[in-house]
Amino acid sequence: MSSTNINPLPLLANETGVVEVQDDTNTTDGTIVIKSIEIIRMTGTAVAIAIGFVQQDGSAPNYRLSAALLVFFLSGLTGLESLVFGKQSALAKKWPADTPYQRQTAMNNLAVAISMIIFLSLNASDSALASLMLTTTVFIALSSINHITTVIRDKLNGEEVAKIHFARFFFAVPLTAAVGFILGNWRPFAR
Repeated sequence: MSSTNINPLPLLANETGVVEVQDDTNTTDGTIVIKSIEIIRMTGTAVAIAIGFVQQDGSAPNYRLSAALLVFFLSGLTGLESLVFGKQSALAKKWPADTPYQRQTAMNNLAVAISMIIFLSLNASDSALASLMLTTTVFIALSSINHITTVIRDKLNGEEVAKIHFARFFFAVPLTAAVGFILGNWRPFAR
């Protein structure tokens, strides 16, 4: 009688042709890192929004700082997360890991954050900074639609879904409203 060792994990050949087991589960450390990044992102974004609302000493809120922090926490941190912890991040969302699309999106997010650094170092106009704030917010809003439609599709197909998709969608709604309010008060595009 022969014994067969059955491994439920899929086998994939790496670039050298060696077959490896692909583990589609996050380690405890990977999960903690991704949850920590999510907490930092949400907290930093809340601080950025608060700065866009709060008046100090009777003066206008610091809209430029608000825009910079929002872009850094939403675009910059997300881009770094996708590049450095891409596999853990994808697994936490129950999405495929290490895809070209994931890296491309990371590069786009980092491009927005780097553009903010360049604009700040050049003392660019308020409208330049506000444009990046708006771009980041629109991306988050559209991305949240992608997250929620994925949840609906996967649920209808009987698949397990990650809770983060719900959080992303419900986070995007007040974020979009808050940024709209900040931009409306700031009026960086008015002539």
